[in-house]
Amino acid sequence: MIRMLPLAFLLVVGCQGDDTGKTSDDTSAPEEDRPVFDPDDPGIYMFLTLGGIEMMGQPMELALGGFYPAAREDFEVNEADETPLDTCEVVSQATPVGECVTDEDCAPEQSCVQDYDDEGNPEPGSEHCETPRDLIDVGSMTLEGANSGALTMSYNMGQSGAYTVAGTDGTVNAGTLAYDVTYTFNGDGDSAQGLGALTGELYMPAKLALSSPAMGDVGMGMEGITVTAGSDLTLTWTGSSDGVLKVDLAGASFSGESGAIHCVLEDDGEHTIPADMVAQAQLGELALLNMLTLERATQGSAQAEGLSIAAVDTTQTLLLFVLAQ
Repeated sequence: MIRMLPLAFLLVVGCQGDDTGKTSDDTSAPEEDRPVFDPDDPGIYMFLTLGGIEMMGQPMELALGGFYPAAREDFEVNEADETPLDTCEVVSQATPVGECVTDEDCAPEQSCVQDYDDEGNPEPGSEHCETPRDLIDVGSMTLEGANSGALTMSYNMGQSGAYTVAGTDGTVNAGTLAYDVTYTFNGDGDSAQGLGALTGELYMPAKLALSSPAMGDVGMGMEGITVTAGSDLTLTWTGSSDGVLKVDLAGASFSGESGAIHCVLEDDGEHTIPADMVAQAQLGELALLNMLTLERATQGSAQAEGLSIAAVDTTQTLLLFVLAQ
């Protein structure tokens, strides 16, 4: 997947492609139906994400894509979220373990590399096998369905070759994207690089917004929600869909303890997290250290001669400070 690229990449919740070399993600598909990596004819890997993100009351939207020569890691199956529907679980604090130590632990064409945080420090346990490669230019593509009309996305040298709307870094002005809309996209491709004419579509559900608890002042000039210690936490939200809503509640107390819970909910507009589970999040007294995250995602599809695998998706994310009382 995408590791060290521009800011917008860090905001995208990407998924691996699957299907028989022509369409994007469907993690429910049987493993035998997924494409198999062919080192002699890997084809092209494509990603495209449309997203709406609200961080502490500040809206942001994404329109970001790109094309790579397909690599072995693109065909790996993502680990499924095993949290039962409409339940929450305590997040494990186990120390992550890398998948490799040296290049010899990887396939011949791969290297063992490590991820780094924003300050340039290595992240323990992030070692993974990755194929050295660059994003490629296969011509522009047109995206239909946005509020602002058709969007042309093309190779952007200033963003490491990611496909963006002209003059952007992968983020676009809030209000550019439409919701409860099926987007379509197309491009001519580039036969010289092994990609034919491209078509596809993806559905952006109705806009996600938290209805309750109500937003309010949580201190230090910040807005967020208030949670009462020892009580159930009932969440209601708008823009429900036929899919799932993932919710994470994490906190840190002044004692240095931290906790988190992860919920997979039916996206029907309401759910109550029991008080005993809320307690597992170990919310601290300072709202700045507590975070509630809600995420809704959908998968789309893409077709083109030479497209071996694609990750086409929409994502909507809310990140909110939490004051515990």
